[in-house]
Amino acid sequence: MAVAERQRSARSRQRIRHVFQSEGVRAFAGRRLDWKSFIRDGILRPVTAHRRNRSRRAVAVGGAATAPCRGRAQRISGRHSNRRSHTLTVFRSRIANPIYVDRTRGLILTNLPEPTTNVGAELLGTLRHEPYTLTATYTYVRARERVDGVRQDVALTPRRGAGIVGMWERKDKGRVGVEFYYTGAQRLEESPFRDVSRPYAVVGLLAERQLGRLRLFVNGENLTGVRQTRWDP
Repeated sequence: MAVAERQRSARSRQRIRHVFQSEGVRAFAGRRLDWKSFIRDGILRPVTAHRRNRSRRAVAVGGAATAPCRGRAQRISGRHSNRRSHTLTVFRSRIANPIYVDRTRGLILTNLPEPTTNVGAELLGTLRHEPYTLTATYTYVRARERVDGVRQDVALTPRRGAGIVGMWERKDKGRVGVEFYYTGAQRLEESPFRDVSRPYAVVGLLAERQLGRLRLFVNGENLTGVRQTRWDP
């Protein structure tokens, strides 16, 4: 037990030395460390990530095993922070031997012959002017797969989405926020009424009041009353 503890401690010290020998940390050596600047400039500007997903094996109903699902993902993001901040993230992924669920014959898991691709971008912007904060997001995703020789969008994956959140906040008093979210059209599966959904928007409200050590919350979701039955039975 003692030997295992010493080995774990040595590995932890090695990881810590590796972190503090990195380029991002060395850039701040010899001066007073500003953690916000360290995170922004030493780690997050810009960030390029490339990783290979681990293979996973799924078993279909009936005992027939599917092939391993492998994929690659890439993401590039940049950020600039001050009173007006924005973050742009561009991402891409490619999945080989993707798993497909065939519901026409029950619940059968199979491998698609061609890779599934996913390309998109996300833009996040924040504007601060005490005591107000405004945050806006926009996301575009193009996820495609080939089923039965037809190239189509992946089901239940809207191409466009957006959101706006406005917040008033005063320290030791409370905060009030309003949120608006938009979801674009998306392909449906196994729907007897339509192949593509209609876009919709929801509105929410959050209020908090601080009374000494107590905090009171009021949270309202989907105040616009969006329901599927408004378009289909």
